[in-house]
Amino acid sequence: MRKIFLSLASKLCFYILLLTLVIFGCICVVYNTYSTRREEAQAIRYTTLLLENMLQKTDRQLAGVENLVALTEAEVVRRFHQPDSLMAVVRQMVDKDTTVMGGCVAFEPYFFPDKGKYFMEYVCLDSLGTVVEQHLGSDQYNYHKMSWFTLPRYKRQGVWSEPYFDEGGGNVLMITYSLPILDKAGHPCAVLTADVSLDMLTAEINQLRPFPDSYSFILSSTGHYLVHPDKSVLLDKTIFDRAEELHSGELADIGHELLKDRSGARRLELQEADVLVCYAPMLRYGWTGACVCPYQTIMSELGSTTLTVLLILLVGLLLLLLSIRYLVVVGTRPLVSLAQAAYHIAKGNFDSPLPVVDTKDEMRQLHDAFAFMQGSLKTYIEELTATTRSKERIESELHIARNIQMSLVPKTFTPFPGSGDLDLYGFLRPAREVGGDFYDFFVRGHQLFFAIGDVSGKGVPASLVMAVTRTLFRALAAVHESPAQVLRQLNRAISEHNDENMFITMYVGVLDLPTGRLTYCNAGHNSPLLVPREGPCRFQTVKPNLPVGILEGFGFEEQTEDLSDGTALFLYTDGLTEAGNAGGGLLGEARVAGRIDACTDRSAQALVETLLQCVHDFAGGSEQSDDLTLFCLRIDRNQKNS
Repeated sequence: MRKIFLSLASKLCFYILLLTLVIFGCICVVYNTYSTRREEAQAIRYTTLLLENMLQKTDRQLAGVENLVALTEAEVVRRFHQPDSLMAVVRQMVDKDTTVMGGCVAFEPYFFPDKGKYFMEYVCLDSLGTVVEQHLGSDQYNYHKMSWFTLPRYKRQGVWSEPYFDEGGGNVLMITYSLPILDKAGHPCAVLTADVSLDMLTAEINQLRPFPDSYSFILSSTGHYLVHPDKSVLLDKTIFDRAEELHSGELADIGHELLKDRSGARRLELQEADVLVCYAPMLRYGWTGACVCPYQTIMSELGSTTLTVLLILLVGLLLLLLSIRYLVVVGTRPLVSLAQAAYHIAKGNFDSPLPVVDTKDEMRQLHDAFAFMQGSLKTYIEELTATTRSKERIESELHIARNIQMSLVPKTFTPFPGSGDLDLYGFLRPAREVGGDFYDFFVRGHQLFFAIGDVSGKGVPASLVMAVTRTLFRALAAVHESPAQVLRQLNRAISEHNDENMFITMYVGVLDLPTGRLTYCNAGHNSPLLVPREGPCRFQTVKPNLPVGILEGFGFEEQTEDLSDGTALFLYTDGLTEAGNAGGGLLGEARVAGRIDACTDRSAQALVETLLQCVHDFAGGSEQSDDLTLFCLRIDRNQKNS
């Protein structure tokens, strides 16, 4: 599948546009949240102000009714001696205030003996606005038991009634203000009323429409609807009945707030519509008014404004994208040329021309840095070429030196004349091209002269000291039979010109082939292993002589030991016991001895190869840091080598 390649200009445009979208999105969210809250707060303030003005207007109208009734009361008291003139007084009250659609004066039973048990003068306006006068009161219309008559007498003060349908009187839904009239003794003798049509109040309150589709209502002190656009909820239904019908606990909560004469606003779901309800009390009467406004209508203007803002935003983003695209493409054009020049330089054309950049910004700095890199790279390649040639020459010389060094150690282990069944084998592997380890042996007469050594340090210096040491060993062993004497002379020769303070650990031995008597001297080297054909191996006991080259004139002491028939002498440098693995562990003498114990009856070559495999298995591929030299000899005087 082919990968899609996006240029730097496209990526920059994309990321800038993405960041811009995120920023503008956050701005839109903040704007919408703030605007919604602000619009809601303004709607609450506006609706509450209109509601309070409406309630104040209604309050003034009802207060005017109360004042009118109070003035009419005085006139009624003055005409107690003229009961037939009371109808005119009531009519005059109805004519004075358009809010009053009717009124009456109703007396206690037999207050006027000649008038009988019932005496009630009633005046009202019919549906055509015509004044209708009626003498009410009968067993069928027993006003003495009606609440508008009994309640004010009981409270001894004017009261407003709950909504009711005055059948037999005005025959309309109304509320009545009733004022008791007291006689000279202070006892209620009559009730003067003024009726206000709920239709009239509804018409007044319906004019309160802060927003389209909004409506208002008024509750009495008991929670009954005094005014509501839906007349079916009037008379005997309360706001709590309405809340139960609509399954709205929030409406019931508002009802409790209204009955506590509190003002406020609340958003709720009513009849599957999201509405905002603002409410305020009429403290004079214990009533409360509320206005219900659809929330969607309130936010409709904000929605159109938000849509306009979004359109402006989209147009702005499009223009911004085009501008950014143009600026980024123009600004990154030198990068394309630089990239093409980089390809030419990568192919070896270090003189490839760079694009001209006239600006004084980061692009100019990049151009100058690229030009500097081009020159530096050209110089570096030239120097690297020269260095590579020199390195190849050095590696060639080191390879020749390695071949020369390896030629210094014996590689032929065939039987020697007169040596009996002598079995020996050696192995040398420098850690680098050349190293400081060596082994050597030769037979002179009936004696085997042999040595193993490890020069301090590695590389070329150690290899040079190794070559000198091996040459001196050969020369000194040719004239001396004592290993200690060989090491004394070797130590004197090395110490005289040892300006680099290098030293050599050595083990020099002379084996008498017919008798198996071994004379040896150990100069700070690892103790060799004595490996019988049967039984466990052991480390040979050696005296702690100093390494060669440390102290001129040091008296080396030699030792002797008889090698039993078939016992092998296994010598090695510390590259064996200090072979490491990836975990930092060392092979150690215990593992070496344990591996040899498992194959004591093998030949000298087999023992060496077994230890080489042991190093390989333990190291697990880890690179070794020290030279490795192994040398093993075994002589069987009475039987053949196994």
